[in-house]
Amino acid sequence: MKKILFIICILSLASCGKNGKDGAAGPPGGSIFDLTVASTGVDFADIIPGLACFNGRVSIFTFRDTNSDGVLDTDELVIKVKALCNGINGTNGVNALITLESIAVSETCPNGGIKFTSGASTPVEVCNGANGVNGEQGFPGIEGIPGIAGSNGTNGTNGTRVAPVKFCSTDNSTFPEYGLMVENDLFAVYWGTTPASPNKPQAFLTKLVAGNYMSTGGNNCLFTIY
Repeated sequence: MKKILFIICILSLASCGKNGKDGAAGPPGGSIFDLTVASTGVDFADIIPGLACFNGRVSIFTFRDTNSDGVLDTDELVIKVKALCNGINGTNGVNALITLESIAVSETCPNGGIKFTSGASTPVEVCNGANGVNGEQGFPGIEGIPGIAGSNGTNGTNGTRVAPVKFCSTDNSTFPEYGLMVENDLFAVYWGTTPASPNKPQAFLTKLVAGNYMSTGGNNCLFTIY
C-alpha cells in the first residue's frame, strides 16, 4: 500500500510542472481490464495526512482477484484506486468520520464486500465480484495396494459323536426300536406324558446301564448291554 500512496503523491507533483516532450509510441499490449477469467476483489488501506488526503483516511482499490480469495496478492493487478479523505477541519475542529464494515453476504452483495459510512450520509456498499467457473474434474487417483491377508482363525473343538443304534438286529418289523449312542453311552428313546402335559405325549431319553432288556418294537426281541 505504500507503493500506491507514493504513486499518488508523484502524480500530484507532476501535475504542477511544465509539459515535457511526448515519448515514442510503445508496442501494442493486451487489455489490463480483461475480467473474463478472474473475479474482481475490493480492499482498502489507511492514508496518512499528506498530498493525497490533507487529513488522511482510507484508500479503496479494486484488483483482479485471480485466485478468488478476496486478498490482494503481490502478483495480482490493481485496476482502480479511489481515495476517501477525511473532511477539512471546520471552525469547531470537527472531522468527518468514515466507518468501514465487512459484508459477508447480503442481497446487494451476494459474494460479500465492504460497507462505507461517512457521518450521517447514506452507507455505500462495494461488493466483491462473482466467483469464477469451477475447473474440470481431475483424474481419479491410483488404486491403493491391497492389504495383507489376515491370519487363519483357531480350529473349533470336535462335536459330540451321536449315532442311531438298532436294539435288535433281527427286528425287521415296521416299527423297530432304536436308541442313540452318545459317545460311549446308549440312550433309549420312548414316548410318555408328564403331569404338566397329561394329554400330550413327548419323547424322552433314558440312559441304559449294563443289563438285559426287551425291545418294545415290533417283535419284542431281547438284547443285552455290556
